[in-house]
Amino acid sequence: MKCEHYFNVNNIFPGLWVRVATIYFVGRAASWLRSSRAHLRFPMWGDFCAAVSEKFDREQHENLIRQMDSIKQSGTVWEFYERFDELMNQLLVYDPGVSAKYLTHRFIEGLRREIRNPVLLQRPKTLETVLSVALLQEEVLENPQVSSVKEVKRMEGNSSFRSSGKGPWPLPQPPGKSGSFSLMNRPEEKRSTDTVRSPTNSTDKVTALKAYRRAQGLCYICVEKWSPTHKCAASVQLNVVQELFSLFLEGGAQESQEISILSYAKAGELMAISVQAIQGSEPDGTMRMLGQVQGTEVLILVDSGSSGSFISSQIAAGLKGVQSLPRQLSVRVANGGTLNCDAMIPHCEWQVQGHRFKTTLRILPLISYDMILGMDWLKEHNPMSVNWSQKTIKINLLGAVVTLKGV
Repeated sequence: MKCEHYFNVNNIFPGLWVRVATIYFVGRAASWLRSSRAHLRFPMWGDFCAAVSEKFDREQHENLIRQMDSIKQSGTVWEFYERFDELMNQLLVYDPGVSAKYLTHRFIEGLRREIRNPVLLQRPKTLETVLSVALLQEEVLENPQVSSVKEVKRMEGNSSFRSSGKGPWPLPQPPGKSGSFSLMNRPEEKRSTDTVRSPTNSTDKVTALKAYRRAQGLCYICVEKWSPTHKCAASVQLNVVQELFSLFLEGGAQESQEISILSYAKAGELMAISVQAIQGSEPDGTMRMLGQVQGTEVLILVDSGSSGSFISSQIAAGLKGVQSLPRQLSVRVANGGTLNCDAMIPHCEWQVQGHRFKTTLRILPLISYDMILGMDWLKEHNPMSVNWSQKTIKINLLGAVVTLKGV
């Protein structure tokens, strides 16, 4: 599917699909191609795909079914769900008609016993409901305070003076030195206990926030309704950002944390890239253009959902001016993943539709697009006029208004 998408984006003639695809064969696949000469025996794309599938995809469907029948929880509920979701998506490629009830049943059976039994009592109907209940049960089991409260209640229920029903009730505790009874001090004790129970650092606060959002059935990144097919939007609602800032800046440490956040951003660590730039889709807020970098034709995506500008490592391998970064950067993908960046091309010259630009491009292992122009490039040429529906950008370049059109 990725190959065909690449061919369509680059308008490659169908008769050349097999020859273009064989360029990317490496390792064991390249050895098989040389020995079998399948690209010569099967010049048609459909026949060539069948030959590749026969060689490398044999009995894969049966292996996935066996893995689904034996998958078990070994870590947290969320880690188990991520492994299960990846296996489920692979299985659905071979058999899209797999029953949702079967998948829900397999997920429940894979949970640990102390989590599975309470989940079964709730009789959940969907996989999303199972995940929410399992996360709540895991939180209860990991909270020692809940266990201690249950133990106290059990001991009180088994007390000798309660079980026998005879004998005097225990006398209240004597007054303290100040003359006030200990019962009068219980509100202060409760307040001190609540203070201890509250999160004391940023890690605890983030963990509590993520657990709350999962329990509510929301994505803990974009706070939208979560489902197995959920994909985070390219932009995040303002109230979500405000919630995070209020979470980190409370407790009298606002000034120091603001400084750390600003220095973190200035150091180039705070970078993000949208899911669309990775998957090759073109939703609202993006625009495709054809350009050139040092004489090499590239497919460019103007993406308002990416914080920086990037270039494919495959394209950068043939370019000049590549510099290694002093330390590796992690670029956050909107779906929660990360990509590593260890090189860049500062002030890289490129052109599009006869107009020349210079942009610092960080090198990432991109697949769907050759080059990404993010918010840093958009801000550099601000103010501008962008019409996302008509795919046009009007910017002021060297004193003249220039119109760039998407493809």
